[in-house]
Amino acid sequence: MSAFIKFYVYINFHIALCAMAFTAEYYLRSNQAFDIKYLLFILCSTLSLYCLHRIIGIKKKSGELLNNRMLTYNKLSKILIYVMLLSGLVAGGIFISLPIPTILLCILPIIISLFYALPIFKKKYRLRDFPFVKIFLIAVIWTWLCYYIPAEADKHISLTHLLECAFFMILITLPFDIRDLEIDSSTGVKTIPSAIGINSTKILGTIIVLASCLLIHLQEEQLSIKLALVISQLLACCFLLGSNKNRNDLYYSFFIDGLLIVRFLFILVLIEFF
Repeated sequence: MSAFIKFYVYINFHIALCAMAFTAEYYLRSNQAFDIKYLLFILCSTLSLYCLHRIIGIKKKSGELLNNRMLTYNKLSKILIYVMLLSGLVAGGIFISLPIPTILLCILPIIISLFYALPIFKKKYRLRDFPFVKIFLIAVIWTWLCYYIPAEADKHISLTHLLECAFFMILITLPFDIRDLEIDSSTGVKTIPSAIGINSTKILGTIIVLASCLLIHLQEEQLSIKLALVISQLLACCFLLGSNKNRNDLYYSFFIDGLLIVRFLFILVLIEFF
């Protein structure tokens, strides 16, 4: 079972399903029919991009920096290439069939996502390698693709909803910066934990949760949805507070990423029963 979970996570199926669940959340909260085509585009494009990111990441790390997680990616490198190509082709086919306004809104975040993964700056640096950029790029791109584009298509954009989604993405990304602190420091990548320390990062995350709960209170949604969102925020905060460099990688890559699916399921269940 453990081997299956690791394969599922490290082949990037898990993060792709998380992205699809985070996108599907909008349709659920707004009581709209799921846009299956767009959801499949998010699934396949996320899968392809993260495979690319892992492949590039392996090549950029020297031997002494290849921890167990990176060594696993290295062992799966051929499979990652096949998955990247296949899912990329499917994503491309779906992309050209999307409505023109959606295609236009997708272009910029797709370009930024590619620059995030590819070492195009001086043929060495990726966008994620610039100081303090990584966490905000992740929050902006995920919020843009998973919330803003579906909301724009429905002409139902809520600023509080948008900000809460961005804050949640920052909250669940901070633990990964804590996990990667030693590697980022050795490669010269500055992150929030490297600048203010782990304890201060956890305090910052707690402040983000409080701000998110205020935004949730201000949203014009039914109580069951607000309750699901608050529980998700508090759960994410607990995982952040429990983060340290000695945790097994599945704590981060499976459980913390999986909060995006859990969040969707909380909303789904509470809407049904309350």
